[in-house]
Amino acid sequence: MAEAMVHAAEAARALTARQRYLLSLVVQAYIEHGRPIGSQWLVETYRLPYSPATVRNELAVLTAAGYLSQPHPSAGRVPTPKGYRVAVQEMLPRVSLSPEEREAIRRAFQEAAYDSSRWLPLAARLLARQAQAAAIVTGPDTPVARVSHIALVPVRGRQVLLVVVLEGGEVRQRLLLLPQTLSRRELTVLTERLTQRTQGLDGEAIARLSGSSPAETLLLQVIAEEVQEAARRSVGARVYRAGLHYLLQKEPDSPAAQAFARWVEEGFRILEDLFGPTSEEPPGRVHILIGAAERGQELQHCAIIWGRYGRHVGGLVSVVGPLRIPYQRAIPAVGFMAQVLTELMDRAEGANETP
Repeated sequence: MAEAMVHAAEAARALTARQRYLLSLVVQAYIEHGRPIGSQWLVETYRLPYSPATVRNELAVLTAAGYLSQPHPSAGRVPTPKGYRVAVQEMLPRVSLSPEEREAIRRAFQEAAYDSSRWLPLAARLLARQAQAAAIVTGPDTPVARVSHIALVPVRGRQVLLVVVLEGGEVRQRLLLLPQTLSRRELTVLTERLTQRTQGLDGEAIARLSGSSPAETLLLQVIAEEVQEAARRSVGARVYRAGLHYLLQKEPDSPAAQAFARWVEEGFRILEDLFGPTSEEPPGRVHILIGAAERGQELQHCAIIWGRYGRHVGGLVSVVGPLRIPYQRAIPAVGFMAQVLTELMDRAEGANETP
């Protein structure tokens, strides 16, 4: 569970059972209808055993505590990010996919069971449909970056530009000052030697190599650092997304829709920073980020639900939307999708093991 949700659970303990119940109802109603929720409407719609005046007083307490807001004095109440966090925490023990929903998802994957290239785009589509929100699925982590070839470009005097081209096409560059000046012919010979020695190797293997000259020793050290950094920054070579229309249909001009569109354009680099390293994360654990303004102004209007799939090598499944995302659909959908993809990868790894 995300740290913000832990704080939400602690804050909820200060509320009475009735206040938590009413807050949960306001959040559910607002997610469904998208308009301020009034006390009279709550009593009549949910047939509450309280008078409208009692509910109004409780909503006023929740508003003063920062769980709800009121657009203007005569309007109903709207959940704040703090209110969403507490309400989602209250909902969590009760959310799960129905047996029919789980069976439908498994059946869809059975049709693609022998074609792993279809798993991730299918997961994105199914997750978006199930959560009724925009979905993002990243390809398996590629923690092993390997060298394709090396280039040394003379700049001036002892300065050279080191170019490391990795398998897959990623290029990394570093401007260096060599221990001594080398001629173009010497740089060409050294380039060929470095390519021959490092081609197909990962950063750890390159770090164990020794150089025959101070220049070669320095270059091998820097090549190892660049390859290792490329491996650390890799969170999956492929990114699949689906369901943007759910976001645009509900709130086409919302900050959440605008943020999601920007993430698509930027290749989801912001999500790499947001999710951080996940290789040690147990598969299937669901994280929830609601209105995290401290991580970026645009995120105060967004909700992100994500989890990791795969035991040794894996990726991320996630749902992105406005604060009024359908949490009761999205949370179990993310968890179950991570579980299904983990099972598929387990079977694939077992099938590829040599006896």
